[in-house]
Amino acid sequence: MLGLSLSLSLGNPALNQGHRQPTVEIVLQDALAARRFVTATYEGEELRFAPLVVYQSDDVVYVDVVLIGDFPTHGSRPPAITSLEKAMLANAYVTEEGFEVSPSLQRILGRYQNVEAIVSF
Repeated sequence: MLGLSLSLSLGNPALNQGHRQPTVEIVLQDALAARRFVTATYEGEELRFAPLVVYQSDDVVYVDVVLIGDFPTHGSRPPAITSLEKAMLANAYVTEEGFEVSPSLQRILGRYQNVEAIVSF
């Protein structure tokens, strides 16, 4: 006797994974789309950041971010951008807190036009 089991789920597959941790790719995709902060472990340290872009350079996938401590508290100085290797991110999840990309940062993001490949989700 053979048994057959079907499972149907509606909506976002990332939300219907039960107790499994979403992959870093899914977390980054969701955070980029919603402009929300991410909390993740990187080299043993917990970081909170705003993801800006995911790209590949020399066979390594990077995510350029603004760390929560690098947002300027005053003035028009753009925040510092930090590059993280995507493969080194672990335990990542999207927070409820959103962020805005300031006009001063938009000018800096123009540098990605010369990146080998911007990874799109």
